[in-house]
Amino acid sequence: MVETGGPLGVPEDVVDRVPETPSVLQHNDLGTWNIISDGRSFTAVDWEAARHSGLPLWDLFYFAADVFAHIDGPADVSTRIERTLRVFAGESAHSPRLFRWIRAAATALDVPNSALGALATLCWLHHGQSPARREMDLRGAAHAPLGHHPLLAPAWLGHPGLGVSWAALNG
Repeated sequence: MVETGGPLGVPEDVVDRVPETPSVLQHNDLGTWNIISDGRSFTAVDWEAARHSGLPLWDLFYFAADVFAHIDGPADVSTRIERTLRVFAGESAHSPRLFRWIRAAATALDVPNSALGALATLCWLHHGQSPARREMDLRGAAHAPLGHHPLLAPAWLGHPGLGVSWAALNG
């Protein structure tokens, strides 16, 4: 469950902006660290957070946010957030590739472009709640440093080309 209408300014109707969509097998943590490749093929590993009926495109958003945050070299968390925002906002040389991937996946799943901003917003809000869930699940374990995914929601919602409307993709 994703909370809406709170301090981030998430519209109360964000869930209503997603029309009926097909549910998909969702890895829910599809970063490069969970991909193994021999150079000819690949497989995704570590399915502990998977859902058999997840929202479409979340894994693509998550994977793209990881790949495009690192493609230009090592960076700290704030730089990875900035790189991710630039790519998703259409402000990066990598943006056309991302937009092609998203449009192709949305078309294949019959997800209208008008729903993509709400789907992405829900994705980032969900992952923003990950640290609290992890803390509960790992009671007393050593803290791991946060990556940039759990920190994207406020920046996503505050960027004029992103957010629930995702104007950069739909413009």
